[in-house]
Amino acid sequence: MAVNFARRLEAASRRTPDKPALVWGGGALTFGELDRRAGVFAETLAARGLKAGDRIALTIGNHWAFTVALLAGWKLDATVAPLDPLLKEDERAAIVSDLAPTLVIDEPDVERAGLGGPTPLAEGPRRPAAEPVGVALILYTSGSTGRPKGAMLSHAALELAIESWAGPVMALEPGDVVLATLPLAHSFGLNGALLAPLLVGATVALVERFAPDVRRGKDSDYSVRHNHWSRRKVDRSACGILCLDPVVIKLTALTRQTRVGLSPKFFDWHLTEVGVNHFQ
Repeated sequence: MAVNFARRLEAASRRTPDKPALVWGGGALTFGELDRRAGVFAETLAARGLKAGDRIALTIGNHWAFTVALLAGWKLDATVAPLDPLLKEDERAAIVSDLAPTLVIDEPDVERAGLGGPTPLAEGPRRPAAEPVGVALILYTSGSTGRPKGAMLSHAALELAIESWAGPVMALEPGDVVLATLPLAHSFGLNGALLAPLLVGATVALVERFAPDVRRGKDSDYSVRHNHWSRRKVDRSACGILCLDPVVIKLTALTRQTRVGLSPKFFDWHLTEVGVNHFQ
């Protein structure tokens, strides 16, 4: 029987509650903190009238608030539709009109719930691990050949996809750190850079906006350098797991330059979004 995917992530938080789940320039959330914040925000959404089967739209970038809001929606058995916060006003309006969400959630909504400071102690709602009443996700196409269309994914389909990303595609392990530079509103960023790592208990390093040289503050949290390469030229010892688009980026000496460190794997894709290479 299919279960709500949030239950799988709750299990990961129980296995390693004190391990970093999300890290970014200036902060971090452990698996336990992430689950508790999602539970508290779920209570906030329920108080605003959200119920099982309703739809919510997320207009949040690569920020911890995205993950909290996503999991909070699932804890209430709601359907979540991530929208690119960089959409033009008319593009967003057209999608919201088609989606007809009960709520549109942005980053300040999460922060106003009192989640920007110390980790809340409340557990939040715990729904029975029964078959979900609605779909898990609605992901909109780019609209490059017409109007954007919403693809609906059930929790069963999502679980199969994430297990595939975590296993045969990326071969993730709990000790891995995934640098998440792809937009989390995009299926590749959501599946490969966020949900698959969290499922196996790996750490996600969030980058809100990617540039060839990512610098955060006086001491860099992440240091990456633009470098086109071929199969024969890959220096695997200097690479980590990297999820990004549209350019190919090589991580250089990250173990010496970042607080989180990356394991010796390399993962990338190109502009077409269909050419996926995986090097072990």
